[in-house]
Amino acid sequence: MTDANRRFCKLAGICWHEIEFDPFGKADFPYCKLCNRENISWHWEYPNGHCKRVADDLPDFSDPIEVLRVMKEKLEPKDFAAFMHFISLKISYTSPHLVIEDFIEQFLDAHPGALRDRAIEWMEGKG
Repeated sequence: MTDANRRFCKLAGICWHEIEFDPFGKADFPYCKLCNRENISWHWEYPNGHCKRVADDLPDFSDPIEVLRVMKEKLEPKDFAAFMHFISLKISYTSPHLVIEDFIEQFLDAHPGALRDRAIEWMEGKG
């Protein structure tokens, strides 16, 4: 899931903080090597036996409401409409009630991140 969130951030123009630490600087102030933001809260992780500082506030786009918020903020209105059309291709059009029911089934009740994954698919195909 982390890789999908990182991919979504990159495509949407959101910084996925990668912490850089200056061993000769102040120990309390690592910074993001992508956006240079300082004073990022972090914790240690140990992938493959190596110590790594990881930002605590990395975004999680498994929530479809957050995906819609970001897409609406980042896209021009015509592009947002195209995105909404793209995600609606998996939804039935037989009745208004079924459209809502299908949306809920496809993106809210599906696995966490279903709408994020669909947004990634659209952003990669659009570019």
